Amino acid sequence: MLYNKYRCLTCQNRMNNQYKVHPTFTGYAVSKDGDVINKKTNRKMKCRTNKDGYLIVGLMKDKKQYIKLINRLVLETYNPIENQHLYHAHHENRIRNDNNLKNLKWELKGEHIIHHHKGVKRSDEFRKRISEANKIAGKNLHHKKANSGGMMVSEVY
Repeated sequence: MLYNKYRCLTCQNRMNNQYKVHPTFTGYAVSKDGDVINKKTNRKMKCRTNKDGYLIVGLMKDKKQYIKLINRLVLETYNPIENQHLYHAHHENRIRNDNNLKNLKWELKGEHIIHHHKGVKRSDEFRKRISEANKIAGKNLHHKKANSGGMMVSEVY
């Protein structure tokens, strides 16, 4: 890429780092550390924190703005999978603003819920929704719970 002589050195260095164009939002490039840059301006996009503590960024596509989670942008760019709507982007160290690729992995929604909500009582309707989501993804998840006699039994969600 040719750089305008008036463009700042910081912007030039930013483009020389490891950035990869996002497959859906082709006007933006994403780094393995979770930085997002606008390819037109070569500037880093400003991110903010949503109500749950995850970093988000506003991206434009076809004159429409989309608010996207940065952790999903990183995984979609560097580790794309089919049926992404069935998966959550999981932070291995549980630090929500650490969007380094080494810290992120795809996790089925049912697994993610079980992983983060151990010991939480679930309604039958909620268990049914988790089971249906896992069947669509082709997985059966087993969860052990104590029956009335105190014995541990395996239960499929």
